[in-house]
Amino acid sequence: MIGVSLFEEMGGSHHFISPNKLYDYIQARIPVIGSDMPEQRAVIESFDVGRILLHKDRDPEFLAQMIQEVTGDPELYAQLIANCDKAAQVLNWEKEKEHLIAIYDQVK
Repeated sequence: MIGVSLFEEMGGSHHFISPNKLYDYIQARIPVIGSDMPEQRAVIESFDVGRILLHKDRDPEFLAQMIQEVTGDPELYAQLIANCDKAAQVLNWEKEKEHLIAIYDQVK
């Protein structure tokens, strides 16, 4: 199983999209193929939880090949799942709420 989080480059704030499904896949310990958008790239690469599909490579055959490369290599796939598990310990509401509360405390 692999998650796919692909978005078109639409400019503006869309360029910095960080979709919930990316984090849902990580929490479910499912490696992900994501768009080459700054926030998705940052999460996927910093935790090594999947692969980035470049905009120039966005065709069904290339995507299918990328999926096969990830799911067809048992060692790579197991490592990505293990990395998702580590990322899930960091990228969760329990951790993120601490940052949000700190911001609220600064505004008081």
